[in-house]
Formats: sequence, structure tokens, C-alpha cells
Amino acid sequence: MSIDIAASAPVSESTDALEQLLVQPPSLDPRILVVDDNVRRTFDDTFESDPELVELLTAVREEGVSIPIIAELTPDGSISVIDGQLRVLAARKAGLDAVPGWVRRAPDLDDKTRVLTRITKQLGTYRRVALSKGDHAAAVALMLDLGMPVTKVSKATQMKKDVVKTTALIGKSPTARRLLDEGSLDLAQLEVIAEFENAGDTDAVARLEQTDARDFNWTAQLLRDERDQALAHQAEALGYTEQGYRVLHEDDFSQDADGYVPIDEVRTPDGLQVTPAATRQHPALWAVYLEHLDDELDITDAETGVPVDPDTVDWDTDTDTDRTAQAADGLRHADTIKLSPWRPWWYIRPDDMTAAHVMPAPMDDDIELTEPDPVSPSPTGYNDDPDVHSEEIEAAAPGTALVASVTAVDDPDDTAEIEDPHEAQRRNTARIAAQRLAADQAAKVQAARAEATRLAAERREAERQAVARIEKLCDQAKAVNFARRDWLIEHIVPRKTLTKDEAQFVAASLLRDPELLSRFGAADMALRLLGFANAEDAAASLTEATRGRADVYVYILVLAGYEWLITKDLWRMREVASGRDNHNNVSFYLRFLATRGYPLVAIELAGLGELDPASIETDL
Repeated sequence: MSIDIAASAPVSESTDALEQLLVQPPSLDPRILVVDDNVRRTFDDTFESDPELVELLTAVREEGVSIPIIAELTPDGSISVIDGQLRVLAARKAGLDAVPGWVRRAPDLDDKTRVLTRITKQLGTYRRVALSKGDHAAAVALMLDLGMPVTKVSKATQMKKDVVKTTALIGKSPTARRLLDEGSLDLAQLEVIAEFENAGDTDAVARLEQTDARDFNWTAQLLRDERDQALAHQAEALGYTEQGYRVLHEDDFSQDADGYVPIDEVRTPDGLQVTPAATRQHPALWAVYLEHLDDELDITDAETGVPVDPDTVDWDTDTDTDRTAQAADGLRHADTIKLSPWRPWWYIRPDDMTAAHVMPAPMDDDIELTEPDPVSPSPTGYNDDPDVHSEEIEAAAPGTALVASVTAVDDPDDTAEIEDPHEAQRRNTARIAAQRLAADQAAKVQAARAEATRLAAERREAERQAVARIEKLCDQAKAVNFARRDWLIEHIVPRKTLTKDEAQFVAASLLRDPELLSRFGAADMALRLLGFANAEDAAASLTEATRGRADVYVYILVLAGYEWLITKDLWRMREVASGRDNHNNVSFYLRFLATRGYPLVAIELAGLGELDPASIETDL
């Protein structure tokens, strides 16, 4: 319904009202206007690359600013733009001397309330050029930082409260805001980007930016695991560095493969094995590498550091709070051992062995020489070489020189015998030849020992790299398993009914493997997926469940049974004993998940035999 002002008021009054409606806004010089903080932060201030801004600048040049700006007169006398940031900047770019605008006195508010009021109005104000999603997220983050409750932000922005929280987290991350504008990731993935960037982990952010969308979730979980393990390693390493040891990392081996000798390849001067406890005498000369154990604890003697057989420990004494219990006969008290998820491996540099009073372990048994042992003169002065002997015998007259020698020895009255000069020369020549052979052989032994040392170092490095790759693939598999279970929680657990295919899968699974639900650990996996702390709470939730929802519970129990079969050896499950036993079931399960929309990744494809594990990238 329209109102006729002229008909509803006297002529003089209606004329005044019409005149007031026709009042033009004052002209303002865009060069003196203050373009203060604004929710719009990312835009092309050159007005050259963004098509919408190019269009805006063209219109301003041709027609001027047609929509008045809104500004406030601040207590210091300046005029601050509240609405019309781009219009003012475009007017400056176009060289205009004036823009239309309404100016009001700034309200008497404290700084925080004034900022919140400005942000709320700017978010709700229509603009010719739309506000970027990244700038919108930054504005939401600022509103929460300034203390506005989530409920009020939700109302002001017309967003759900959970979306407000996610958007605010993204708004604090420059990278997440940029990716939000690019539209390459969804909100959940952007939240992960923001999680790492807000924590200062720029390396993780860079890795996630380069990660394919299919691999994003498990890669993020792998990065979390690596971060947690790095913090745990730092805490464990502190105890060694405080004692004076150097803590080694992977890079130390790759950069100096033969620079560190394992403790089991050195001996004391007495030829005894060096124990970890012995390293405490010279900790600065020793280094330690800490291996993280996933599914076990390292058990060592608390004093010596020597590994301990768990079967020799009376574990009942570990639960004794007052430590008065005696260990059973033949067993040791739990107080005498150290339990740790980190296993130390000790190393020493060759140059530090002398100062540490240790030496390389004998390696002669490992050295094979291509020539016979060096020849040495016999105690009688004759060379043991049969060729030399034959020459000496042939040179002597039969029955003379040798007999004379024997006679001279047998006759006590003879005090001296004139030696044949030729015989002495032959013996001297043989001795020199033997010495040369001995020196050559010693040099060959030394070279062989050095070569054996080099080969041993290369072998250790190759073994270390092979073990490191296996560990990295297992770590990837753990992250993939975690991410897949999160996918089940997000996409399967909330379901209210099953499809025909899913019901058939449940029946087929139980027929294939009747023990699927009864294996140890399967029930705990199901509770985790359903989000319950115990079976009682899960059962209680069924009292009001529909038949379809109850069917979903059975479906999840079956999925949990399969998940329990999948370990960190997923990528090589056809090679390990436990994996071979479960390979058919796991393959059946993963292929079914793929039909439900789950994106199989490289680790899972390798487990299915559809991808060579050697092709999986580990240096992410």
C-alpha cells in the first residue's frame, strides 16, 4: 500500500515533505575521507585484474559515484567511511574531486562496541562487489575475538552456530582464507589447514596444500601423529641430553653413513662387549638414536640399560603401591626395570673410540685374502719356501755343506765355522723377500679391513633405510585407518536406514565369517564408531530407536568387525601372517566401502594388490 503524501497533509506541509525527500546528499572530497578498518581486506586495489572492480571503476569514471557513501564524524574531526570503501577508492583512482555521502556523528561507544557495530553493519550491507568468503570469515573471527557470543554472531550473520565456529577458525588463518576464496577445499579441510597454521606449523600447511583431495584427511592425521610423536621424542631426548649424550636423528645417518659405529661392533680393551651402562663414563663421546615402538614397550635393566626378557619379571610387583612385595623365586622385581615406548640404540664415532677406551670388534674372520700368508724365515735361518730350499740344496755339494754344518754343531770342540758367503746372501735375500711379502700382506689386510668397515656401514645404512621406509608406510597405514574410521563416523553412523545392498552386505559378511563380531576388540571398535563409552549406554540408546536405526547399529557392528582386522600392516597384508589370514575378508570389505563412496587411497590399493607398495611415496 502506497501513501500519498500530498493527499494526507495540507498543501504547505506536503510541499515541505516533498522538498525534504528531494534533498541531495552533500559532496565529499574522497581524498580527505578516512578509509578505516573494513571487513573487506582482500581485493585488487589497482582495479585492473578483478572484472567486477574493473567494471566499477569504468562506471565511476563515466557516471561518477551514484550511490552515496555513509561516513561518521569522529571526535578528532575526521570523516571515517563506514559503507562505501570501494566507491571511495574507485573515485580516487578515477581522479574525482567529489562523491555524494551522508555524514553522521559517531555514536558515543567504547572502542570494542564500536568495532563490533561496524563489522555487523558492514556484513549486512549490500555491496555492488560481493565480499569475498575469506574476508567474511576474517570478520566472523574478529567478532568472536572481541567477545561477541556465538549465538549473537550466528544471528547477525545468519549462520549456524557450528558453522560460525568453523568459519572463525578459518578466518584466523591467511592460508585457509585464501583457499576458501579459491574453493579448492571444503570447510572441514580448511579447518584442518587453519588448525596447523594457527599452531605455527607452516611445514604441515605447505604439505597439505600440495596434497590431493583424496589423500587430504589421512595426510592430516599423519601430520598430527608426527607432531605428537615429535613432542614425545623431544621429552624423551631431554633425559639423554641432560646426561651429556648426543641424540641422533634420521638425517645424521643419511649425511654420514659410516660416521657412527653401533655399540655391538665395539669392544673394551679386554675384548668384552660394551654395555649401555658403560657409556655413562664418557657420555659426551657417545650418541643415542631413539626408536619409537608402536605396539610394545622397551624393557631394560634400570641400572645397566641391558634388555630384559619380560618372562623374567614378576609383573605382580608392578601393582604394589607400597613397593614391599617380594618377587617370586627366579624372577626380578618390577622396580629393577625401565619401561619405555622408546628404544635407545647406542653409537660412537671412530675418532672417539680411543678417548672412550673402546676399540672396533675383531673383523679378521670376515676378511678373505686372495694370496697366501706371508712367508717368514725359519728359526734355523732357512726359508720355508720349498723353491728356496731346492735352490739352496742344489747349490751345495752332496754330503758336504749340510754334513759339515751338522758336524760343526755336533762337535763341541769346534768354536766357529766359516759361513759360505753365497749361502748368507741367499738367506738375506729370502729374508728381505719375506719381509716385503709380510708388508704387502699387512697392507692388504688393512685395506680389506677398511673395505669391510665400509661395506658394513653401507649395509647398516641400507638396512636402516629399509626399516625406515617400512615404518613410514606403517605410519601412513595407521593414519589411513584413522581417517577411514572418521569417514564411517561422518557418513555411515548417522544413517537412519539401510539400503538393500547394505543389508545384503551384512548378511553376506556374517555368513562368510561367523566370528566377525565376536573377536576380541571388535566390540570396542563398534563403541568408538557409535560414540559410546560402554555397551550399556549403547544398548540404552536402542530403546527409542526405530527398526531402521537398529539395523544401522548391526551394520556398524559388522563394519567394526572388519575394521578390527585392519592393522598398520594393511599395505603389506599379503606378506605378513596376520594379514594373509584376513586378506580375503579385508579385501571384500574395502571393495564394498568403495561402492558406498569411500575413496580408496594408495595404502589400501596396495593391500588389495592393485598397487605396488614400492610406488608409494613416503617422503611427503
